[in-house]
Amino acid sequence: MSGADQANRYLEGNYAPLAEEVTATGLPVTGELPRDLNGRYLRIGPNPRGDADPATHHWFT
Repeated sequence: MSGADQANRYLEGNYAPLAEEVTATGLPVTGELPRDLNGRYLRIGPNPRGDADPATHHWFT
């Protein structure tokens, strides 16, 4: 099997690289946000530039 044919969980689903930056506001909240919460959530993690080889790509590299 070639690298392109192999799945890599770090390149799919919630771990998939983002193609563009998104600002989402006014999202529904279930439950209650802490009163002291003030700021924004930024997704922090790797976002490989270009095409990543699924056979060798690891989340930490």
